[in-house]
Amino acid sequence: DWVESQFVFLDESDTDIQSVLDRAHAAILRNGVRLLIIDPYNFLTGEFVDGTVQGINTLLVSLKSFAIEHGIAIWLVAHPTKMYRQSDGKVPTPGGYDISGSASFFNVADAGLSIGRDSPGKTLVTCWKVRFPWIGDTGQALLDFSERDGSFSSTNFGGDIFAEESVEDIFDTIGSVD
Repeated sequence: DWVESQFVFLDESDTDIQSVLDRAHAAILRNGVRLLIIDPYNFLTGEFVDGTVQGINTLLVSLKSFAIEHGIAIWLVAHPTKMYRQSDGKVPTPGGYDISGSASFFNVADAGLSIGRDSPGKTLVTCWKVRFPWIGDTGQALLDFSERDGSFSSTNFGGDIFAEESVEDIFDTIGSVD
């Protein structure tokens, strides 16, 4: 019941970007939606979703314009290219330039996050871009994952800019539109 009262799910059968934005517009007007999550990017279809650098840039600029026009935040979930292990055996944390298809994912975004496994039971949240200082700062937070209840909790991560904040405060800040 709580999920039903807090979230609006758009039908997955029509993945045309214009249809997604039309249905998002209706949800904004009907339900007061303030955050649109498009997951995953590579399922989108339509005029500008052709995989070219120009097409990706046009899509991202149109999403940004839509967000500004409607006073919402848009999170676009896009997967990185294959990340290869470094000489020390670790896989680097992907950033905006590592998303398959275009550097526009870094250049157009106002904020960028990568979420990945650091080690078993540890999730590393990396904020690799913040355009405006009132949104926040770049940095990392290491979170413990509880398999028992599926929750995350903050962990002591030396030098972490989020060390004094709770996990809820971090995600409230990241998801804030204002």
